[in-house]
Amino acid sequence: MATAPLPPEVTLGNPHSPVGLVTLWTPQERILAGVPRELYAACGNLYSLWGIRLLLDNVLAHPTLRYLVVCGVDYTGTGRALVALAAEGLPPTGTLPGTDPPLALDAAAVERFRRQVTVVDLRGCTDPARIAAAIHALPPPDASAAAGPVLVPEGWAPAALDAPTTSPAEPASSGGGRWAPDPLGNFLIAVAHDQIVVAHTTTTGGPTGHRFVGRTAAELYRAILAAGLVSRLDHAAYLGAELAYAEVALRLGLPYRQDRPLPLPARER
Repeated sequence: MATAPLPPEVTLGNPHSPVGLVTLWTPQERILAGVPRELYAACGNLYSLWGIRLLLDNVLAHPTLRYLVVCGVDYTGTGRALVALAAEGLPPTGTLPGTDPPLALDAAAVERFRRQVTVVDLRGCTDPARIAAAIHALPPPDASAAAGPVLVPEGWAPAALDAPTTSPAEPASSGGGRWAPDPLGNFLIAVAHDQIVVAHTTTTGGPTGHRFVGRTAAELYRAILAAGLVSRLDHAAYLGAELAYAEVALRLGLPYRQDRPLPLPARER
């Protein structure tokens, strides 16, 4: 039976494997360097909460996928949201928590996803050997049985479920004061491991493959503009301001969440 093609940013492996790999913000090549190709059918990043809808669509279009291994660094809580969705389903609102504007998901599609795949929770793990070992340990899938709950391999403690999330909706506005997206896409910004990490996504949250890492707002801003990824002046202004906040957070050791005020310490009187 023919299946729908996967997005071009997805790395293809063994089409007969029942395993899909989601490496979150960790570059795919870092994980795949130590995971044999025959162990996975496809591998992709998940930078944006809005990318979860695309992920669901692609999993459902490939019914031979029975496991989804979620690994890599979860800078913006996309892994947390995916694991929670698989374990608990949609909330009564029918929207994905943490998205603004709210991202509505089809409840029937979410339930089909939950029945089709078992999620293996390896958030935070970037060791290819451990990921490959976890895949080897998976039992053969039974196509006649519903998928089980979220699995955590023995001896592995995943990241906390209350990791912060970041909205992909940037507050760029048109001349009339209403928010308008940049047709070239959005940016997700995180601070981790003594660096600022910026991922570029499409307007619907899919990864474009552009990723920038640095320690200052100026160097990142110049690199992003040189890549030709900004077409609106208000978007450029937003990006510069948000990168400046991220740099302040990095220098002062403050927690940073995109589009949220910095928790600056109170002044002494």
